Amino acid sequence: MRIQRIIIITIILFINFVWVRFSFAAPINNKFGIHLAVPTDEDLEAAGQLANSSGGDWGYVTLVIQENDRNTEKWQGIFDRLRRLHLIPIIRLATGPQGDMWRKPEKVDAESWASFLDGLNWVVKNRYIILFNEPNHAKEWGGAVSPVDYAQTAGLFAKTLKKQNADFFVMLAGFDAAAPSWLPYFEDESIFLKEMIEREPSIFDAIGGWVSHSYPNPGFSGTPYETGRNSIRSYEWELSLLPKLGVSKKFPVFITETGWPHKASLKSKVESLNSTFYPPEKVAEYIQIAYERVWLPDKRVRAVTPFILRYDSEPFASFSWSILGDGFYPQYYTAQEISKQKGDPEQNHTVFIKTGLGDFQGQELIVNSVYEFKIEVVNRGQAILDQKDGYALAFFDEKARVLPQNDPTSGITYFFSDFSDVSPFSRETIDLYLKTGAISGINRFTLGLAKNNKILVSLVTWNFSVIPRPSLTINLTAWPKLQTEANDVEVQVFDRTERLVFRKKGIVIHRGGGKIEEVHNVVIGQPYRVVVIKPYYVPRQTFIVFEKQNNYTVFEKLIPIDFNKDGKFSYQDAWSLLKNISLLRLWWIR
Repeated sequence: MRIQRIIIITIILFINFVWVRFSFAAPINNKFGIHLAVPTDEDLEAAGQLANSSGGDWGYVTLVIQENDRNTEKWQGIFDRLRRLHLIPIIRLATGPQGDMWRKPEKVDAESWASFLDGLNWVVKNRYIILFNEPNHAKEWGGAVSPVDYAQTAGLFAKTLKKQNADFFVMLAGFDAAAPSWLPYFEDESIFLKEMIEREPSIFDAIGGWVSHSYPNPGFSGTPYETGRNSIRSYEWELSLLPKLGVSKKFPVFITETGWPHKASLKSKVESLNSTFYPPEKVAEYIQIAYERVWLPDKRVRAVTPFILRYDSEPFASFSWSILGDGFYPQYYTAQEISKQKGDPEQNHTVFIKTGLGDFQGQELIVNSVYEFKIEVVNRGQAILDQKDGYALAFFDEKARVLPQNDPTSGITYFFSDFSDVSPFSRETIDLYLKTGAISGINRFTLGLAKNNKILVSLVTWNFSVIPRPSLTINLTAWPKLQTEANDVEVQVFDRTERLVFRKKGIVIHRGGGKIEEVHNVVIGQPYRVVVIKPYYVPRQTFIVFEKQNNYTVFEKLIPIDFNKDGKFSYQDAWSLLKNISLLRLWWIR
């Protein structure tokens, strides 16, 4: 019995371990990123080259939006740039400076923030939001630390954002794990969290992830080998603390601030502190160790955005990964070379069809015929639709399986033209080329937007029949003869887009009548322009809506005045007639 109990306990512990360590392993995720002070085009490009290098795709950037910078046009432009660079934004909200501190956010501001943020077309489905910064520092919270006030304010902001749009992925601020308990200026993180949760136990209901500032303290001089609080594993200490405070929810971790300052900064105002910093080469070595041995293997860690890509003045010049003037410090290139995951974040795909197959719903096509349909696609989603990223239109069955381009069951062969850089709120016309086989019958195809042969959005279900070819009888007379006899007549059929869909030469006309036994490439019930052509005569045209049978056309009398056979009457016809007077005989013998 004792052995059985030991086995059961071992299994339970193992399951718990696996759940805690691997419950967030589902997303295909690139953890690399960087923190930006200002999202200039240059720095966004550098961030993309860092996060998405060495096999990586869809890394992260942490950005700050201040309340006086809520300009929709500006930030939409930044988001659109991030979309093209395949960078996922993590947005930290900020108020504004008030003297040497940050003004405390007001609860009444929650609605305006939610409205502004919801007005942006975000890059991916998850709209990552951080509610302010290190509130256990007085200077970050209007001059006085207040766990209760932060809990109430952050709780209201979180609920307001989630009510505005369920895609908001809201996170509390990152805390300074090294702060002492020295009120009203600082508060120990564990004490701050305890008081916060005691007063607002429901605060985590609308929180989706955990933000950590996992710095190698004390004095930013720790190594990547250290563990626990005040190390680059501070998030582990924080996650272990939450259950002790009554929080059972499991969170993916976003390390939005971390890293080592270096000695190669601008002249520091605090020389004694700067003297403890590591050389840039050592910082690069530690960054590599931190990623490869700590952050990348830990499935709980969703993103790591070290502080900071560029900061050219104190107090943060020592943390800058960019060299003042040009280039980067070694940690940038070291991080670039680390092997990365090709991320695949979920995006909202909203696509509308303005014209196309819906116009032909329930129509009848002809066996062994070729068709071209124009499908105007309007992109109202988040992704840039492009063939190089695997996007395409496709037909699929009731089990959401993409139908083969050569379907043996229906005899249908089809293919679509490619998407090319269809950004959100733009449109593109896609061509569908479809060939029917010899099999008659009813077909039901569902058109959808696919990515890498996986259907994302169902657009329209197209029901159509394939039937035998119809015939076309024509009635034709030519001036001045009473009954027309000919064997050199040509008929052309054009669709509504003026595309030539059918052509037949050498039609025999006897006593003014002729017949085409099988017409290809037309849709029953649709209007077409039919043109008749005979050498030396001006062409005539008429219009017809094709039916399954008894299709009959009558053309106006042909007049033989096209002597140069260019399909129209002009002064050049008179010149041709004068050059070859024998053409006059055509008035009588043809």
